[in-house]
Amino acid sequence: MADVKCRCDLELVSDSFSRCLKDDRDILIDPFLVGYDELCRLFPLLGTVFGFVAKDVSDKLSIMHQHRQSNTGPHYITVDSMVDFETTSGLTTTTGGGPSGSRTLLRLHRALQFIMAFLRGVRSLKSDEKLSGIAAEAYNSTLAAYHGWFVRQGVQLAMYTLPTKHELAIRMGLKNEDEYNKILDQLCDNTQPVYDKIQTIFTEYNVLDLP
Repeated sequence: MADVKCRCDLELVSDSFSRCLKDDRDILIDPFLVGYDELCRLFPLLGTVFGFVAKDVSDKLSIMHQHRQSNTGPHYITVDSMVDFETTSGLTTTTGGGPSGSRTLLRLHRALQFIMAFLRGVRSLKSDEKLSGIAAEAYNSTLAAYHGWFVRQGVQLAMYTLPTKHELAIRMGLKNEDEYNKILDQLCDNTQPVYDKIQTIFTEYNVLDLP
């Protein structure tokens, strides 16, 4: 069983994402980062297969925190203000001063789509079913499009090491099946609007394909 210190508090993640919604048009970055930081604690509970996501996400979160704490931090309070500032200043593809916030958030946005698809799949499983199948489906429909052949093959092979839904619940300290499913439902409900709004903002600024 995983150490209690490694447990991921999905209720905290859900609450943080629910607080991201500034209004009908924008997303607050600080609660987004709080929720994502906690969500990162889920990856070690799944084993080494999610290492390819965990390391990348952790690095990207550090970059976003650096932007928030920099002299230009006030421009990074919301997603819209950040993208507007960077596109106006020609910073979206500039790497001389480090990766742009827009490019970095785009990578987190793509990973979030994968995580959401995976957690929805977990919700649909029976307790004794392994997570391998739904993890592979979630990966193939999201992040696989951005990875090379060797990475995709390695991920597919590693999927077979994933635990069952019940084993994951134990590692997270959740013993009640109804509680487990309720938390997953709430998390997906609170995360989807955040994902949708970021998708809309990035589409309007034409930054969904930043290299």
